[in-house]
Amino acid sequence: MRKNKKGSDPCLILCGMRISDLQQAMKEEPSDRGLSFSEVAGFLDKERLEILNGRRTEKEKLRALASGLLLRLAQENGYDTPEGIQDPCEVWGRLQKAGPAPECPYGKGPQGKPYFADGTLPKFNITHSGDYVLLALSDAEVGIDLQEHRGLKLQETADRFFSPEEAEALRRAGEEKPALFYRLWTRREAYGKAFGCGVLPVMGKNYLDLLNPELRDVRFTDIFFAPGYSLCICLKADRRIVQK
Repeated sequence: MRKNKKGSDPCLILCGMRISDLQQAMKEEPSDRGLSFSEVAGFLDKERLEILNGRRTEKEKLRALASGLLLRLAQENGYDTPEGIQDPCEVWGRLQKAGPAPECPYGKGPQGKPYFADGTLPKFNITHSGDYVLLALSDAEVGIDLQEHRGLKLQETADRFFSPEEAEALRRAGEEKPALFYRLWTRREAYGKAFGCGVLPVMGKNYLDLLNPELRDVRFTDIFFAPGYSLCICLKADRRIVQK
């Protein structure tokens, strides 16, 4: 979704990158792709570069690199940031034509949630899971959560962290239990990230009932993203809606 002309509805731009695509591009000879890993990392702003350098494993470094590249893409393009899964080589091809990264590109909200210091740019939030890193951009406060379906003890986890109503719904869900579990999990994660408070303070809320007064002034969007994944985006907005 893009911002409409009247500005009455929050916009939502979803941009991402596959870790496997980035990994493959990094394995190519620099003469084939034009850039080495260190040269690609040079597109990042200072803060994201420090995060990258602090990562230990290859996968962690690739996730940090993908996150930094997507943020630089958004810094350069704002509300015209391309949507969908991006080819890494096309991204750094775009960034080669851009200027240097801003010196101090981010500010921090009261609870530590980062935002672009340039007030003309969208608000943002990042998530990663499995083979994907995703960036959500909006003119409203936004939280995004992607979860790869893993071998969790679903009912045990729900009994511990979910509301009683949610836990009971899972007991009755049958074959739909995994889909329901991850839908409820990504909703609470996205909600916590939208408000910048993390997930622990909002764990016990009932995200099954979107008329719950505790969830006023937010909009959830459940998106079918890829087999074996669940994705939810939460926007601070004046009405509740869920899209599947």
